[in-house]
Amino acid sequence: QFEGDEIINSSKLILAPGQGAILVYEGKINGVLFEAGTYNLKTDNHPFITTLSKVRQLFKSEHKLSIYFYRSAKILAQDWGTPSRIKYIDPVYNFPIQLGMYGSFGYEISNSDYFFTNIIGSLEGFTTEEMNDLIITKIPSFITQFIAQQKLSYIDIDSHLMDISIQLQEILRLEFSNLGLNIIDFKILGSNFDEATQKEIAKLSSVIGDMNIAKTVGLSYIELEKLRAMRDAAKNEGLAGAGIQMGVGMELGKNILNQ
Repeated sequence: QFEGDEIINSSKLILAPGQGAILVYEGKINGVLFEAGTYNLKTDNHPFITTLSKVRQLFKSEHKLSIYFYRSAKILAQDWGTPSRIKYIDPVYNFPIQLGMYGSFGYEISNSDYFFTNIIGSLEGFTTEEMNDLIITKIPSFITQFIAQQKLSYIDIDSHLMDISIQLQEILRLEFSNLGLNIIDFKILGSNFDEATQKEIAKLSSVIGDMNIAKTVGLSYIELEKLRAMRDAAKNEGLAGAGIQMGVGMELGKNILNQ
């Protein structure tokens, strides 16, 4: 932010490529400058400079005249990750899922008037990090809504990352267009489950594997479980019998020694 009481007739306004400037007087936007270059406050006939000069003539110490510089170029390759796990019930297997995701995104200021009005307001400045935080906080709820609407099971997540990315970029684009931003190049690069979810997945995989085995040998899953129960019982009986025989042998040994 550049304050009005520092602006004099000999001042030059310099805009670098990929930079814009907003003239704000008494909290209202009076002009926007988009083109890179050097502007002489006293002589240049650009509408922005003309507006600035007129406002300066009315300038009083109790009023605020400010020039906000902002980045008009695209801001790319910004990392994001879900700050906490996304929680939902698997729509197919009906057990709780805790999902984490991470990726990258980019954005640009598409409407500087909207951006200043809805985001900057009375702030003296707004950093890229603050903008990133604002965007990232919105992502988990949109992912949760999308998964619920599409009824995606845990097994479908990784195979649909590109589809989810495309859909979420459109959702985010619509959400932030009202703030003067255009969300671009949104990507989900990977996903992961918490330890509890991984254990549930391992259990489910084991059951599914057993069901496939049963199907292969022409049995139902219940019949396979009965066979396993009988096998385990037979093993236990064998161990119990061995224990009895060993006990008898030890008792016999005692008797012989006592004789």
